[in-house]
Amino acid sequence: MTILRRPFFWIIAAVIAVFVAAPTIGNDIELRESLLLAAVYITLASNINLILGYAGYVNFGSIVFFGLGGYCMAMFLKLESSSVANTKIQSTPGIPDFMDWNQIHALPAFWKPFHSLTFSLIAVIAVPTIVAFVVGVAMFKRRVGGVYFAIITQAIAAVLTILIGVWMLS
Repeated sequence: MTILRRPFFWIIAAVIAVFVAAPTIGNDIELRESLLLAAVYITLASNINLILGYAGYVNFGSIVFFGLGGYCMAMFLKLESSSVANTKIQSTPGIPDFMDWNQIHALPAFWKPFHSLTFSLIAVIAVPTIVAFVVGVAMFKRRVGGVYFAIITQAIAAVLTILIGVWMLS
């Protein structure tokens, strides 16, 4: 049976067509936001389907990789909205407001590349991929499975939460 005869293929093709065509149909912001939220939920549901459905593993840390990509994009968006004109009331104009609140007076070096949309879009894909590769290699080399897989993925989520929290407070 070819892939074109499978109904699932046509359903996926229709969903992709709707997501591609909808933003060009009109300037309805609510429609775009709803479609974006639906795309996020579809992505997360696909993640759960792949890990739990095909592999049979419970994965508590899959959101880590999704969050890393979102964090990279948020860095770009925060820098875009932090122009000198938009932040003139801060003690240090030109840096994101949360950095000013935490008495950081210069943009950290690893934030500077995120002024570029191209770099940010590459980082959105590359950073989670690299982290997932490192974690995956470690898990597959040790042949982790069952309950231990669930515990390790939950620990990875906890570690990332702690690291981001400590970094934000320092």
